[in-house]
Amino acid sequence: MKIRTFLHLVATANVLASVFASAAPSPVADTTQLPRAMHTEMKDRPKVTVGVHSGDMMGADNRALQAAVDYVASLGGGTVVIGPGEYLMRDSLHLRAQVTVRGTPGQTVLR
Repeated sequence: MKIRTFLHLVATANVLASVFASAAPSPVADTTQLPRAMHTEMKDRPKVTVGVHSGDMMGADNRALQAAVDYVASLGGGTVVIGPGEYLMRDSLHLRAQVTVRGTPGQTVLR
């Protein structure tokens, strides 16, 4: 019984190897690379607001801001809008590709 199972595994591996060997080549270099987990290009980019007392995410420190940046990055990119207020930065804000961070002019303070 063990030999039969082994032979079945070898046959399956040979079939898979032949299927993958005949697979289509990689896409042409001039095709558009889409962000992770996206199958079509986005027309509207996500926008998440962070505020001390209101917004999609609430908080007054770097953890709230970083959570918003990471969330928008996981969606493939977009904008994080930081509302008015003072935010205590105990660590740097680690930016991600395709994510824009905007504050409220004259009212957003990162300390």
